[in-house]
Amino acid sequence: MSWPEPSDHRTNPEQTSFIPPDPPVKGKPARRWRLAVASTWLTTTLLMGLGHGSISYAATTPLPPSGTSAVHSTAATTENRLTYTAVEGAHYYTIALRSDGSVWAWGRNMFGELGVSEDIRYRHTSSPVRIPGISNVIAISAAGSGINAAVQADGTVWEWGAGTLPYQVEGISSAKDVVTGSFNIALLRNGTVMSWQRPGTQGNHSEVHRPHAISGLKDIIQVGSSGQQEYALKKDGSLWTWNEPNQPDKPPSKPAKLKGLSNISSITSTDTSLLVLDQNGKVWGLGEKGKPVLLHDDLKVKQMDGNSQYILLVNHFG
Repeated sequence: MSWPEPSDHRTNPEQTSFIPPDPPVKGKPARRWRLAVASTWLTTTLLMGLGHGSISYAATTPLPPSGTSAVHSTAATTENRLTYTAVEGAHYYTIALRSDGSVWAWGRNMFGELGVSEDIRYRHTSSPVRIPGISNVIAISAAGSGINAAVQADGTVWEWGAGTLPYQVEGISSAKDVVTGSFNIALLRNGTVMSWQRPGTQGNHSEVHRPHAISGLKDIIQVGSSGQQEYALKKDGSLWTWNEPNQPDKPPSKPAKLKGLSNISSITSTDTSLLVLDQNGKVWGLGEKGKPVLLHDDLKVKQMDGNSQYILLVNHFG
């Protein structure tokens, strides 16, 4: 079988490429030959086309004509609506709350910190992975111990991490916020506080103790935890503290008001201490015996955050 001479090619006036004629030989070999040539021509044409422009895998919605109402696709609307509304950093991993009430995590998972599986361990993931079993979440918290917690819209509190999938904390049904640490604290909708010892490690949460109410506290707007020292900020700007017991059968100490601090607007707990922001934009730490110590007195701070070995201060310019 010989290739046709160039003069035998039939040119399509609407295309710049050519379509080869049928070979002089008839039958199945001829049909196979023509299919092979057609396939080669089509592949070559597609490859040439790919070289003359960029490729986008994102769906786009064309703009409507002027004066008409825009009709957006469901995917485009969802993409524009979903954002992260809260982010918590811990030891080599991060959890984040999305605007649809789902919780996502990324980072190290060597010890099951992310809480996405009780069996599978992997060293690290840089892409967010959704936490299973919880939804309609309104608040999240992460601690250096690898224990995470969330509050759902129905007021229930859920914990996960250290090789454990999310499970509900018994005895709490009206929470609005939660803070994790050596002891976890839930702030209830009525301004009262409950605390409990964090679960065991490596998927063993059988040692979790039932939450107990902290007596004498009311009108609380924010809580914090640092080791066995717990904190609660009242609506009047005063700060209260108490100690959690070393043994589960002992009650916590009675809350006491911290002296030297007033007009407090917010608190942030770390692994080892507490940060306090007053209404004048000054940040305070707690020194020996809980004595307030002014930090970065040259700054007027409007927002702060802190966790495992980091502190973030947002300066108020102007």
